[in-house]
Amino acid sequence: MDKNKKAILAKRVKERMKMFDLNAVQLSEKSGVSRSIISRLMTEKAFPSAGNLEKIAMALDTTGSYLLGDSENCERRSLDEIKNSVRGQLEDLTVEEKAELAWFILTPVNKNKKT
Repeated sequence: MDKNKKAILAKRVKERMKMFDLNAVQLSEKSGVSRSIISRLMTEKAFPSAGNLEKIAMALDTTGSYLLGDSENCERRSLDEIKNSVRGQLEDLTVEEKAELAWFILTPVNKNKKT
C-alpha cells in the first residue's frame, strides 16, 4: 500500500474518532480490532486487512472506501437503501439479463477448476 493511502487512512480515522470522541483504546473495543493495529494504522506504519478495515469503518459509522480516500461520501447506506437501489436497477433489466444475473449469482465459483 502506498504511503499516501496510509496517510489518508490515518487522517480520516483520526477525524472520525474525534467526531465520536473516541480514543484508540475505545475504537479497539468498539471495533474488535487490536490496539496495536489501531496504533500502527494511526501512525501510518501498517495497513489493516480488508476485514479489519470494515470493522473500523463500522465502528466509526462510515465506509472503508471513505477511510481509504476512494470516496468523499462518508455515510453508510442502510441495508434497506441498498435493497431498494438494487430492486430499481433490476426492474430495468430484460428477462434474458435477469436470467444471466441469476445464473451468475447461483453458480458457485470454483477457483481450483481446470478449464
